[in-house]
Amino acid sequence: ASNQFRSDVTGHMHKTGINIRYIGLVVKELDKIIETRGDIQKLVSSLIGSLLVEAVARVVKNDLSLQMRQETKNLKLPLEVPYRKLAVDYMNKVFGRGKASESWWHNSLPPLLCDHFNVERGERVSDLRQFLLTGMHDGRVALFRRILGLTGLVFSENIMKKFADRSIWMSEPVDYLDLLEVGDRVKCMDIVSLSQGNFFLYKALSMQSGKVKEDL
Repeated sequence: ASNQFRSDVTGHMHKTGINIRYIGLVVKELDKIIETRGDIQKLVSSLIGSLLVEAVARVVKNDLSLQMRQETKNLKLPLEVPYRKLAVDYMNKVFGRGKASESWWHNSLPPLLCDHFNVERGERVSDLRQFLLTGMHDGRVALFRRILGLTGLVFSENIMKKFADRSIWMSEPVDYLDLLEVGDRVKCMDIVSLSQGNFFLYKALSMQSGKVKEDL
């Protein structure tokens, strides 16, 4: 069996009546199967990987949404640039190398996984960063795509080339130019719509009068 990411596993959980908040308990039972059934170890490992990808991606979505809301309260301005920077910096913290990334995976992530998905601290969580980003086949790409699906963030396809090769692990793999659009799933207000509206209003007034009045 292939160790390829299985994107349908959470759908099967829903169909069988298992709440997604119990991902950690399912992983725990699957770990027991690995110990006794070596013949299906790769298949079970693939299932575990897909479950952990789902849990981590949902933690990222919720935490990024929280930080976006806090940024909105602090700025009180419908400008997109600060939110783009926040999104890119957060993604580099998840997928990059260095102390900030290590701190997020080893200190920030584990309690969130435990609180929201019953993923217990232990060897599985301690090795999670290495397992998903460099060890699991397509794990890094799968995690990135799942985060995009949950958050609505839109990145250029060029970034996938960086993630496809597991031998390449950059300190900051996500560049500001890679982010094409900040989706509305991680915001508590229409930041993009308001900022784009202001832009087109500014442009229309410029075309009409030939210059922008100072009070605009």
